[in-house]
Amino acid sequence: MFGCIYVPPENSRYSSKDAFDEIETELITLKDQSTATALLGDFNARTGSLCDYIIPDDELSKILNYDGIDEIDRCLYDYHNLCLYNVPLQRSSEDKGRINVYGNKLLQLCKNNCLYIANGRIGNDKNMGKVTSKETSLVDYLIVSGDLFPYITEFEVIDFDSLFF
Repeated sequence: MFGCIYVPPENSRYSSKDAFDEIETELITLKDQSTATALLGDFNARTGSLCDYIIPDDELSKILNYDGIDEIDRCLYDYHNLCLYNVPLQRSSEDKGRINVYGNKLLQLCKNNCLYIANGRIGNDKNMGKVTSKETSLVDYLIVSGDLFPYITEFEVIDFDSLFF
């Protein structure tokens, strides 16, 4: 599944507090048709280098006597695929600005759906996380399911062209 995304900036007259919920609803609706997912576009989300995955607490699982359910386990431990494919768990970002509401919503969307931000992790952008807007913020992302990383052979963030603003 491949989706092209544009989320209007926060606090603009076209913004919607439900934009990320709508994206997630579509993902869930279409998930039965495909497990591989790629989303590309302008999310107007500033995430810095915060985690986009969850590391489950094994001690809590023991306390709750959780013995694992296949689908839940698959998602909880999906981050192991990054290590398997030599993709760093920690991503880099040149965006040192504050994390915005959309950034937190995007990170939650990733965690809820076993998706990962490719920026700052792969290709020529590995260990960089180049800014994508006005040389100050990273708001344009490639977001993929973990099983797609081996198929991405190139990834580069091109320098921002000031003619656009």
